[in-house]
Amino acid sequence: MRDGSLGWSTFMIGDGEGVEEEYDIVVASPDEELVEESGDVVVVEPTFTNYVSGGCELHVVVAIDATAANGDPRKETSLHFFNDKGMNGYEQALSSLCTILAKYDSDKKYPVFGFGAKRNGKLSHCFPFEPSGKEVDGVDGVLKIYRDTFRSGIVMSSPRDFSEVIRAAGDHAQSEMVRELIFSFPLILTTNAMLTLSHFFLDR
Repeated sequence: MRDGSLGWSTFMIGDGEGVEEEYDIVVASPDEELVEESGDVVVVEPTFTNYVSGGCELHVVVAIDATAANGDPRKETSLHFFNDKGMNGYEQALSSLCTILAKYDSDKKYPVFGFGAKRNGKLSHCFPFEPSGKEVDGVDGVLKIYRDTFRSGIVMSSPRDFSEVIRAAGDHAQSEMVRELIFSFPLILTTNAMLTLSHFFLDR
């Protein structure tokens, strides 16, 4: 691998008359100093910071695991159990991660979804915590709607399926797109991995 490169590959180009030339495609990070060699075709791989500093608009979409694997929220053994001793694991993750991501989200309004629970007797893999479907304001709004939803009595079910909330994040990015870069960031909180950055959507 070349010094400063993220990876490279070699390809040949022929002129149709039996003469071939060899080129190397080098994938590089813009933050690294790359030592180029003659004949290199350099492809620069942008970083997250490059996108944000270049005017990319960040929209955070929160999705919370409501499957039965979390346990009954009314019992202390549940990951969704609320007590007076402090925040549960989900509250801690929501508070910490949303506070960090809020620095890159201009309007600080977040759609909050749940997945893996029954709604009106039917299993749903993507449902809004806010009944009206509206976004909530700031980190405090995310925490409040999370608490209100689980305290209201939610019918947790299974299996766990991220696909619909990932699709919802993509749809959200598409609906917000107005002559700018949209980076929709699905923040998926689940039992086995409190933070799962499954997919990113980048559209123009």
